Amino acid sequence: MKNGLAIVLMYLIMTPMLLGTGRQIQETADVKISKSESKVGRLDGTPGDLYALGVPDDCNDAALMYMNCQDWLPYRPTNGDFKGTTLIIDVPFSQKQWGMLESGDLKVDIIRYIVPYSSGGVKEIGNYGVDPLPEGGSITDKSLRYYEGDDHGFYVTSVYSEIAKGSNVIFAAVSFNTSRPQPNGYGFTDIEGNLDLWEWIDSNIVKYDIDVISMSFSFYDKAIPGVNRLINSIYSQGVLMLTSMGNDGGNTQESFPQYHPYVYGVGSIDHENRGIWRWSYWGPYYDGDYYSREGSFSGDAEGSNLYSSYGSATYGPKSTDFVMPGNGIPYMEDFNVYRYGTGTSFSTPYLAAAALVAVLAYNRGYRDTGASYSDPSASQIYSMLRNAASRPSDWDQKLGFGYIDLYELYSEAYALGRLNGNPDSGCVPGLPC
Repeated sequence: MKNGLAIVLMYLIMTPMLLGTGRQIQETADVKISKSESKVGRLDGTPGDLYALGVPDDCNDAALMYMNCQDWLPYRPTNGDFKGTTLIIDVPFSQKQWGMLESGDLKVDIIRYIVPYSSGGVKEIGNYGVDPLPEGGSITDKSLRYYEGDDHGFYVTSVYSEIAKGSNVIFAAVSFNTSRPQPNGYGFTDIEGNLDLWEWIDSNIVKYDIDVISMSFSFYDKAIPGVNRLINSIYSQGVLMLTSMGNDGGNTQESFPQYHPYVYGVGSIDHENRGIWRWSYWGPYYDGDYYSREGSFSGDAEGSNLYSSYGSATYGPKSTDFVMPGNGIPYMEDFNVYRYGTGTSFSTPYLAAAALVAVLAYNRGYRDTGASYSDPSASQIYSMLRNAASRPSDWDQKLGFGYIDLYELYSEAYALGRLNGNPDSGCVPGLPC
């Protein structure tokens, strides 16, 4: 189990800057826009390039293939019923982006979008199914607290949908830069001390069948005791909580929420080689892994496009738990238009989606025995992820237990569900059932 200065390391799409709140913002999804579209035909994940293969909804991107997404794809529910819900905590998206997420080729169902009332408490927006978004309706940029140009939450949710297409999502809108005037108001602020947000989550887990929480941010302020107690309670109700490690290439073990024993840290691994032509005394040569080195921690390559952060040197409450691809990942820029970006902000929703795959497979295996179903615990979800990881018995400070093979995960979770539903089923986790 995992057991954290007033400087924030919130990982957003922006350059580092000091805020009036005394918090330092740092990017985790480094979306570098190319000055030219001359490289559009490339198939690798060069940051800034457009994704040239249409929509990454059939595991046709190199990052998804690296996770063996294509072999799990036949088991993805066509109706979007993953037998659970993921809650994404991030900065607000717009009404237009809501429509793109629910109606595009890579759709998710935003069943609730939560923001704070100005007088305290939580306002719930949206419903199951595709929400109507008429002009003058109740879902507006103002009601969503959207700040134009700050699209990190939209990008993160679109990456999550590449694996968990059609799944139920609750989105909690948060604001970190409270010194910047925001005409549409703020989302939840000071979340390390915001009881309204954490109490709402704690009291709605059963109602909305929340199994996974994805947080692509981290900062060095400590949570108040009440928030720590609520996170303990959320974990005890079977919710796996994940957070990004950051992109500064350093040790971020003391950051919130990463330092909490029941919140698990996600770094980035390179999923492909990307190189550059260079010159030497003997003439030009191609350095095939200058920017990205397949299978290595993002930052190990000499000219890496991403320098992932990591946790403590020993496995425990403040360590990196897993890595997922984050160096050259397709994210939705506009309606069914994708561009490559980098950041552990993208690694985290990939792992969150994988965790929901485990919930789905466990559920199917359990129900196939005819037993009355109960969700897997958070520790069981973690164990299923670990058993399907690339280095399950060889933890590393930077790589954790490695990245997830989605087909291995589905097989592992299905077998464990059958075994727990009927101990005489003959199923052995990790082996075909």
